[in-house]
Amino acid sequence: MINRTTLAAAAAAALLASPLVAQDAKKTATGADRTFVTGAANGGMLEIQSSELANIKAQRDDVKSFASTLIKDHTKANEELKAAAQKAGITVPSKMDTKHQAQMDRLKAATAANFDRAFIDTQVTAHREAVGLFRDYSKTGRNDALRTFAERTLPVLEQHETTARDMQKEGSPATGAGAGAGSTGKSK
Repeated sequence: MINRTTLAAAAAAALLASPLVAQDAKKTATGADRTFVTGAANGGMLEIQSSELANIKAQRDDVKSFASTLIKDHTKANEELKAAAQKAGITVPSKMDTKHQAQMDRLKAATAANFDRAFIDTQVTAHREAVGLFRDYSKTGRNDALRTFAERTLPVLEQHETTARDMQKEGSPATGAGAGAGSTGKSK
């Protein structure tokens, strides 16, 4: 009788513990998860802060419009990242790393005549990096919440990269307001 009671208690404990073990395994963040969250957060902070600066310093209306779109989209993405990271048990950085801060400092130092070009170049580089990060994680990430976030956010980042590249090709943004929206980049 004791053996049956002990065996039944052990079986019940094992059944009750198995969902907890599965949940804990799902919440255990890997180095790749942390790297993704850190990279996504730094990129998002750079996008928002540089775009806020562009709304003040940019000469071209299309640059200001793009900056406003970036602020809206990356603010939403950063909130979604925080929720996914929390599910994974990862703390999202609240300050940019030195690499991203240096990019921001270069934009702050840009002259009015050079700001639009510098901003657009920064967006091309930042979005190329972000698209690579999100594409890789959406394929190989092991945390469900973070992978779903990466998969949902990737198309928005790809669109931002395409827009930034198109703006980069539109003639010389460094010429200021005269190279605004509708410019074909062709000499007249």
